[in-house]
Amino acid sequence: MPSDITQEDIDKLIKDTQKDFRKNVTWLAVLFVVFATVIWYVVMSLPSFSEAEKDILFRIPREGKDLDNISKVIMSYSDTNYYTMLAAFVCMYLFLQTFAIPGPIFLSILSGALFGGVIGVTIVCVSATIGSSMCYCMSWTLGKPLIVRLIPGAIIKFSGMIKEHKHNLVSYLLFLRITPLLPSIVINISSPILDIPLSTFMFSTFVGLIPLNIVHCRTGLILSEITQLGGTSLLQVFWLFVIGGVALIPTLFKQKLESKFDEVTHAKEDAKKQD
Repeated sequence: MPSDITQEDIDKLIKDTQKDFRKNVTWLAVLFVVFATVIWYVVMSLPSFSEAEKDILFRIPREGKDLDNISKVIMSYSDTNYYTMLAAFVCMYLFLQTFAIPGPIFLSILSGALFGGVIGVTIVCVSATIGSSMCYCMSWTLGKPLIVRLIPGAIIKFSGMIKEHKHNLVSYLLFLRITPLLPSIVINISSPILDIPLSTFMFSTFVGLIPLNIVHCRTGLILSEITQLGGTSLLQVFWLFVIGGVALIPTLFKQKLESKFDEVTHAKEDAKKQD
């Protein structure tokens, strides 16, 4: 059962972890360097780009034409080095997700352009689940002393939200993954501190991120079609507007969605008590 964390508990955790703080932070830094070295090795192992491709890739994009050229180079490279690009993509995604570094959303969009709709969504969902679980385990074993010092308020807020729905934990975690009520990074690093089971965490992450990953991959797929065709069609513009609207729904109506979820939860609890 998830723990109820208060400010007193945070203060106690800070005190209890004072002894291991420096050691754990050192180990986190070592792991970060090791992971970064692996990423560097994978990138350096990629077959060389031509000078013209390097000139395009390493130029700061200043207009739409620059972005089109970068996209064409990446997709062309993916066509001739598919599995190498796949390995580099997964390694980068796991790295960002494990160390709670912002950026996976851009990779999710890119996956649609590189790997297509179904394959792209599958790769992103699996990578996101594994990466989030690695972040969970790292927070559980090493990160607690640092996390309780950096985001005590977010932990207390998350604890309060979980406390209200502890009897519908899986459903509520799925709800949090779909809506922007709480950043995914906070959920990933705070869940082990609140004693949320890893199996529950992994299931809710995999299933809960599917809708958003579909939106991201579909966006990347449409953008790649626009790049390949060299222009836009009314249908493509329509789908971009639809995707943008769907992506905004949880943000625009997050309070109403949370209130509705609470009403349904309380209604179920009242029905159980009457039975």
